Amino acid sequence: MQIELERQEEVARVDFENQLELARLCQDNPTYASFLVNRELASKVEIAVLPAGNDVGVLGGFLKGRQND
Repeated sequence: MQIELERQEEVARVDFENQLELARLCQDNPTYASFLVNRELASKVEIAVLPAGNDVGVLGGFLKGRQND
């Protein structure tokens, strides 16, 4: 039991040190910090490619119907 607690404390300490190092890196390099934020935001976005033109099919009809609401 004591060994497990010590291991968890060590893992938490290492994680804290890694987060602190990342914070220092972002402070010294604001461009890199911006890149990290943008990368994280982009990972949350899903993009759908829709057909263009007159014959847009069922999905296009659905979207046109939604625009009229």
